[in-house]
Amino acid sequence: MTVAIIYRWRLKPGKQEQFRKAWRRRTVELRDEAGALGSALHKTDDDVWLAYARWPNLEERERAWNERPANSTAADMMQDATAEDFPPIIADVIDDLLLG
Repeated sequence: MTVAIIYRWRLKPGKQEQFRKAWRRRTVELRDEAGALGSALHKTDDDVWLAYARWPNLEERERAWNERPANSTAADMMQDATAEDFPPIIADVIDDLLLG
């Protein structure tokens, strides 16, 4: 069953562009090399950054999350830009009317 993961962060002042670029890079890595189905990044009205990601199943997500490519610095760049990292929200996809 497809799963959706919601990630949330508060960023350090002045690090928003660094985070955005690193998020794009990491998302492409996970999509192209680890089986992720993609992600979308959002900024909420209370300055929390939020990403909605989809995976074919939780096992593939956990495997990919724990096997970061040795030549990738994107996750480190995201961590460097993050002031607060909230626990992810994991949800089974029951019905899907998103386009694309």
